Amino acid sequence: FPVTIWLRVSRETLKELLLRAVESEDKSQPLSDEELSTVFKKQGIMCARRTISKYRSSLCIAPASQRRRWD
Repeated sequence: FPVTIWLRVSRETLKELLLRAVESEDKSQPLSDEELSTVFKKQGIMCARRTISKYRSSLCIAPASQRRRWD
């Protein structure tokens, strides 16, 4: 059986990880809140989409549709 280890991270750590993820994403195809949640889950950090949305808003980060750049 595969063993999954879930990490417990503080609210501030999760916000910092979220900020880094958004800064490093492809600006022509930014990640949605659901996709960001999936990225964190793959890293072993359990985080719901609604939590990502709440923290993104508190950091004044726009939704994916508004972060998209058409360069």
